[in-house]
Amino acid sequence: MHSAIAKKIAAVLFMILLSTGLRGAPAATPRCASENEYAVFSGESEGNAVAVCLPQDFGMHGRYAALFFEREDGDIVRLRCELDTEQPAVSGKTVALSGGGYAYMRFRDGDKSYIVYTGIGNWSENGGKMAVAGLAVEIGGAVAETFDLSNNHESDLGPALFEMLDLPVDWQEFDLPLEDTGAPAENDDEWVASSEILSHALADEMRAIADAGRTSALRYDGKGTAAGRPCHLFSFGEDNPEKFTALGHYAVDAKGDIYKMDVIGGGEYKLFKQ
Repeated sequence: MHSAIAKKIAAVLFMILLSTGLRGAPAATPRCASENEYAVFSGESEGNAVAVCLPQDFGMHGRYAALFFEREDGDIVRLRCELDTEQPAVSGKTVALSGGGYAYMRFRDGDKSYIVYTGIGNWSENGGKMAVAGLAVEIGGAVAETFDLSNNHESDLGPALFEMLDLPVDWQEFDLPLEDTGAPAENDDEWVASSEILSHALADEMRAIADAGRTSALRYDGKGTAAGRPCHLFSFGEDNPEKFTALGHYAVDAKGDIYKMDVIGGGEYKLFKQ
């Protein structure tokens, strides 16, 4: 039971990370093969374009993942990897880090791998949060080229998508191609610890949503006050591809006390659990 709850908490924490920064703006134009496909990742930078596409009505019109990669010189790579084979040529993984995490898909083509990734972590020059995205090309297991798409991308890569695809877990190691950006932001781990406390407290609610076949999500809303105390603020609710539906708003203080917003009673926070 404790193992199941821990796994659920880990999934929710990664969903927090996805909801707080794994997108760039403006959105890139998807480069799927036809109108019968849609992009779950798209990015453009300096004449290079990347897209990961799936068939519309996934499962009915095929079970595959496709990669489109166009270099600035016009050279194009298209890979279509079937998922209903014994050893699919595509795999993926989500990796949790202290104060962040990343997700990626690996497309294999002979001795080459094309790795599409998104992530968020303490990688900015001042040690604060920064979202990244890009494509890495490996040859013989070593990174040969990287393409930064952080400022112009859209991404749905992450545990929910990988579960829907029943995507094999990548057995190779992949580290984000990042330069050293200095020390972590001060007190950055506080909101992560607060989210863990709140996730434990809402374990029954999360389980009820999962038992109903839906997906729960915990979103970080920044710092604020509740009952006169400085707190980290969160929204808890149900998540689906169309929208996030908040079921409650919570605050966690430095002692670990949890407060819940009384929406009907005027929006004040009241003690929920000590």
